[in-house]
Amino acid sequence: MTTTPLKAENIVDLGIELLKQEVVTPSVFWTVGESEFTKAKNDTVTIKIPAYTSASKRVMRSGTAITAKNFEERKVDVKIDTHLFHRTDMTSEELTLDITDFGEQILKPQVEAVTRGLDDECVDTITGATYTNNVNWNYSNPLQSVLRARGWLNRAHVPKSGRTLLVGPGIEENLLESEILLDASMNGGSSAALREATIGRVRGFNVVVNENLPDDVAVALHDTAFALVTRAPKIPAGAPMGATTSDSGYALRWLQVFEDEMVSDQSLVDLFCGTAVVTDRGHWDGAKNRFVPAEDVDAVGESDMFVRAVMLGTGVEESA
Repeated sequence: MTTTPLKAENIVDLGIELLKQEVVTPSVFWTVGESEFTKAKNDTVTIKIPAYTSASKRVMRSGTAITAKNFEERKVDVKIDTHLFHRTDMTSEELTLDITDFGEQILKPQVEAVTRGLDDECVDTITGATYTNNVNWNYSNPLQSVLRARGWLNRAHVPKSGRTLLVGPGIEENLLESEILLDASMNGGSSAALREATIGRVRGFNVVVNENLPDDVAVALHDTAFALVTRAPKIPAGAPMGATTSDSGYALRWLQVFEDEMVSDQSLVDLFCGTAVVTDRGHWDGAKNRFVPAEDVDAVGESDMFVRAVMLGTGVEESA
């Protein structure tokens, strides 16, 4: 009789595919690949923000000298500070008599648990951020609220492509009842979970529902507003079976270890992760009602501002 062994690489590849298909909120974050963490100092990866500069001008034939300007790149640090995991123990009897499909019965629920944990981390970052601009959600006129948020993003020079309106269940109901949503055809590269959570488009936003957001909260964001990093922990030298993998900005580890005393196998799915808010250095010009990025990041009056997203909700202090 020929026995085909269970290959750790196949299991962990299945796991990463399950993770990619289950994510919703992490899919609208700026994900940083595993390779960026090589020799990362203090468990931190640095994301570079391109330098901002403006053109100079001179009157022709004036004899005025042409002066040079310096480029000053900025950075956003993302620290890996969270270990998300799910462990389950399987007895010899269960492995022999009960478990007929390891991927469906064991791995899938474990990956789903870790995915929900990753989603919770992202939601906590979204709801805990300090936004430069806020909009009160008008249930009588939801389109007005969306247009207000769009206006604030436009005034901050946020790119029009890659915008998402992430909504809680209560605001989702309000949008569906208002019939202002257009059909959205997500591209083939989007995860199944994200496609299912996308309920339409409105004024340049893909509208995505997340049931973990509070009922009366929505966030209009660009896909660079929040950063997410994941890393697969190393496989211990004493682990008899295990593998790691990373793809599309996500990383995952799977281990199976035998426990002598309990005569059972432990299956562990886990990852390290960290999130951050991506701020921009500059100031808000009250006269023009525009965000002005800083050319000199150390100049007086310049500060880090979170302008790549707008908070919408009931009871928030609305921006003037």
